[in-house]
Amino acid sequence: MSDNQAIPLIKNKKKSSVGKTRLKTTTPSLEAGGSPRSTPSPLTSPPSPTAVALEEDDDFTFPDDEGQRLLDESRVAGKLKDSSDRIRVLGVPLPKPLLYLLSAPAILFVLILIRPHSFFPSSTRITFSNGTDLFHPTTILISLDGFRPSYLTSHSSLLPNLLSLAESPIGLRAEYMLPIFPTITFPNHWAMMTGLYPAWSGIVANDFFAPDMSNEEFSRPAPVNDGQGGEKSGREFVYADPDKSWDSGWWWGEPMWGVVEKAGCKAANLMWPGPPVTSTGITPTYFVPFRDMSPSDKVEQIFHWLDHPLSQRPVFITAYFPEVDAAGHTAGPESEEVEGALRSMDNMVGGLMEGLEKRNLTGIVNVIIVSDHGEFFHLLSPMSFVPSYDPNNPLTIFRIKYEPLLLYHTMDQISIISYIS
Repeated sequence: MSDNQAIPLIKNKKKSSVGKTRLKTTTPSLEAGGSPRSTPSPLTSPPSPTAVALEEDDDFTFPDDEGQRLLDESRVAGKLKDSSDRIRVLGVPLPKPLLYLLSAPAILFVLILIRPHSFFPSSTRITFSNGTDLFHPTTILISLDGFRPSYLTSHSSLLPNLLSLAESPIGLRAEYMLPIFPTITFPNHWAMMTGLYPAWSGIVANDFFAPDMSNEEFSRPAPVNDGQGGEKSGREFVYADPDKSWDSGWWWGEPMWGVVEKAGCKAANLMWPGPPVTSTGITPTYFVPFRDMSPSDKVEQIFHWLDHPLSQRPVFITAYFPEVDAAGHTAGPESEEVEGALRSMDNMVGGLMEGLEKRNLTGIVNVIIVSDHGEFFHLLSPMSFVPSYDPNNPLTIFRIKYEPLLLYHTMDQISIISYIS
């Protein structure tokens, strides 16, 4: 059959019967403005010799077998489509979208039950080999207390290891870090660890008094006796006294090592200012409280942790070195004592990098060295502060034997003091 031939039709004036598919047509009459049947329209092909002209109101059907087949196929296709959109549950056909919606809570519950203990998928725990053992990427964060950035230029001859670390092809150096106020040790170290300002971190100074704190709000420190028994008398925070500084109620926010532990990894704190347990109950796997410990011993402690088996090895280590700050407060930032402390810190950095190279870990372990603040020399008169206890004035001493809030020296024994900030 050629392309321009019409489909053969069978003329039938009878009404439709079973097994026949009927199509009813109406031909426009001449009175209605139609065209004669025998005259082909210029927009249509001439009728095929095999075609049959239809009269008005004529019915036409496919042959019985062909019509039955098309009808059966249509019914089967309809049933298949209907069945494909539904799923039978306990004999009840349910639409697929509704079934998916009802299944979502159960699927979520199963996923929660089988989730790994870590908040992150285990596939993100990348491991590297140093040739003899496997290591997760590890970070060592070191704080050199009181190390001001100008030391890197004014005392560069004393700091070859520190400078080579920053100037190496894989090293980098920031120009400076802007400390938060007050520029003292504990507020800045906790700010670096949590990213919070003192007003939100809870640590506003090294030593301070909180007049609105009651005994019920803390578990360990005893209240300061103000002579009015039974009333809220306040509490004091003293950084050098664990009984007055380690209570987690003082330390707000979540430190970086807390995030590491919650992620299913292990962290180690080597004297970094902070409590052994956070306010949310998280503690580092390894915790060394502040005590008299030489820089070389601290480096050995770090390598002791790095030599642990993979499952016990910390991936985040913090270490605190107070030598430069202590020398600056004792003799001033330009003193020989500070120069000696700088040499000691540079030797410590050299020993750390040498140990990492021996273990083939320089491409696996990241070393970050920071400082909490610099130092500057001032002369202050004690008369600029009130040398008596006033709970309503945070700049006064909270006990006569203690220093003022912002000073490191006893105000009632000297008239002129040097203050290193």
